[in-house]
Amino acid sequence: MKKLILIVAALVAASVAQAQLKVAILETVDKAENVSYGVKLLLRSSLTSAISNTPGYEGYDRVDVASITGEQEFQRTGNVSDNQIKQIGRAAGAAYVLVAEAARYDATSIIITAKMLDVETFGVKSSAVLVSGISADEMQESCNILAAKLLGLSVPARTEQRNPHSAQATAKVAQQQQTAAANNDASQNSTVGEVGSVIVFPDRSRGIIFYKDYGVGLAVSMDETEAAWHTAVKRKERKDIPQIPNNEDAAKSFRAGIGAEYTNAIVSQLPAGTAPAAEWCVRHGMGWYLPSAGELVQLFRANDKQTGSKINMGLMRNGGTKLDGSWYWSSSEIDVKEAINVSGSGRDSGEEKINPAKVRAVRAFNY
Repeated sequence: MKKLILIVAALVAASVAQAQLKVAILETVDKAENVSYGVKLLLRSSLTSAISNTPGYEGYDRVDVASITGEQEFQRTGNVSDNQIKQIGRAAGAAYVLVAEAARYDATSIIITAKMLDVETFGVKSSAVLVSGISADEMQESCNILAAKLLGLSVPARTEQRNPHSAQATAKVAQQQQTAAANNDASQNSTVGEVGSVIVFPDRSRGIIFYKDYGVGLAVSMDETEAAWHTAVKRKERKDIPQIPNNEDAAKSFRAGIGAEYTNAIVSQLPAGTAPAAEWCVRHGMGWYLPSAGELVQLFRANDKQTGSKINMGLMRNGGTKLDGSWYWSSSEIDVKEAINVSGSGRDSGEEKINPAKVRAVRAFNY
């Protein structure tokens, strides 16, 4: 009887093993060569874990592309021919080949694009893209989402991590999606200009581009105003917005588009009419927001005299109002009483929220 049970168990195990579809996960492609080896290794191992934890699939990452295909520069090019896909599939015993590419998004996150190739048909079975933080927890969570998208399964919700960057990375992806929808991909054509040139959005609002990198751009409004950050005078009416990190080091906190998250938190948590600076920016239309301190620093760096004051030149050429050396409100916060403003020279400082300062709106876009 025991022998029969063992035989049945062996047959069941063999059946399960046969049902497992193997996915060969190749080295992470890094065309720009700006992602560290450790991050690429973490991405590959996280994808392997995500695939292997999906019922019916087994991730296999011990694939030496160079020895199989003779392609010594795969990580830089990501090129694999139909014949090479077949070779890799045979060598790994895989039904699919997964190719992931990573590119730096900012100091603490990367853009990941992934595609699943069918070994038999050589066609792309599926593809997916997202922005991920580079910590182990964030990477694993992102790869779980990527795996679900690639395998056509329900996408797991992102969890809230204790690490504050997890929430920011999630908001960043949401902001990218929101921006793409609002702008109809801002400019799907190739006519998006360089820093200092004007961009016209689908809603006909305009701005001057002051940042472009890795498919994400930022534009500043043509106009400005002067307003308070928060009009609450009484102590009990003051509020520290929990979604905004209390950070005085503006120059080190640049993340393209993060000001949108801060602005949304401000206007949703403060009573209407009590956040003049943020509300003025939002009234420019969907996608416009009060920039973070880091984004303002980036703006003023782009407008530095050493660059030829590109932003002011663009503003003047297109009928806008020039930036000056005054202090401008950011959406970044210090505490319940103070927020951060940045001068035209790029210096940042704390200021009482009830005091007026100049205000510029910013809009993010994809290109």
